[in-house]
Amino acid sequence: MNAFFVAFPQITATEKPVIALASGDTLSLTCFTSGNPSPQIEWLKDGQRNYSRAKLSRNDTILSISHVKPGDSGNYSCIARNAVGIAMHSTIVTVFCKYIYIYCLFYHFSFII
Repeated sequence: MNAFFVAFPQITATEKPVIALASGDTLSLTCFTSGNPSPQIEWLKDGQRNYSRAKLSRNDTILSISHVKPGDSGNYSCIARNAVGIAMHSTIVTVFCKYIYIYCLFYHFSFII
């Protein structure tokens, strides 16, 4: 007799819940999953599918955006779905303007001197 075991999807490797990047950096988010049957992975940005600047690789387990801009800031969610259930992990990404940041550091150091 053959037995078929099913398992809820689990997200086994993810990013920190909050990430801050400077404009021009590269964003890379991972979402490795387990489950039986194998889960399908879907990515959302602020609850919306098909964010045009995002590129997916390795069977959709890695989302990357080169040369991030402040408009890339948002809530990125990895959803793993199979016939048994759904698992989700979200990461809040904030992209700040590099030039303002440098100006703030310069001002800070000028103030200390």
